[in-house]
Amino acid sequence: GARVALLQVRYETERKEHEISLLKRDNELKASELERQRVQRNQSLLLLGGGFVLGLLLLSRYVHQRELKRERELNEQLRRVDVLKDQLLSNTSHELRTPLNGIIGLSDYLLGGDDDRLPGATREQIGMIAECGRRLSGLVTDILDFAQLKDGRMSLQTQAVDLNRAVQQVVVLHQAQAQARGLRLANAVPLELPAVLADPDRLQQILHNLVGNAVKFTLHGTVQIEAQVRGAWVEIGVCDTGPGIAAEQQ
Repeated sequence: GARVALLQVRYETERKEHEISLLKRDNELKASELERQRVQRNQSLLLLGGGFVLGLLLLSRYVHQRELKRERELNEQLRRVDVLKDQLLSNTSHELRTPLNGIIGLSDYLLGGDDDRLPGATREQIGMIAECGRRLSGLVTDILDFAQLKDGRMSLQTQAVDLNRAVQQVVVLHQAQAQARGLRLANAVPLELPAVLADPDRLQQILHNLVGNAVKFTLHGTVQIEAQVRGAWVEIGVCDTGPGIAAEQQ
């Protein structure tokens, strides 16, 4: 009976050990499966994250390329508009030359006659028409010069210029505007002043701008153009009795 009991105990022990072994194996399998699932989940998350990042990179690259393309197209459009604008300026300027040359030529023809059929006042007015025509022709030249400036092709055509005469031409064209404003417009450049080396067209352009500005902003009094020798140079001044330019804007 004791032997049977011992065998029974041993059997029960071995059975429990076997069950424990099966449980351990089952736990190991479950742990292994859980680990495999965790790895798969991490890999899926990694792939998903990588795909998301890659998608963002691709989207960013697409947007960047699209912006570059749009910028290139815009630059090309601006270049074409710029070319068309220069062509329009050039064509318009050349078209304006023909009637202006006609006005100047006809005025000079009327003034060049030997008879005295034209009264002095009429001859003076025709002379102003001729000078205005030349001024407009100069503005047309300025428009053409603008295109040259953009291309760096601007050059000065210097020659000896009688400064008193150049200033007087400017005064004649602005005299009517000055009189309408009750101003005295005076040419105070000395007749004995030596000739200056300058581009006559650019000199006229600068004088017209300065004198026109002075007449425009002077309410009463005088606008006077002066000049004096300063060593090898001649200093020209446009003086007026207007309010002047504020100190912070000078």
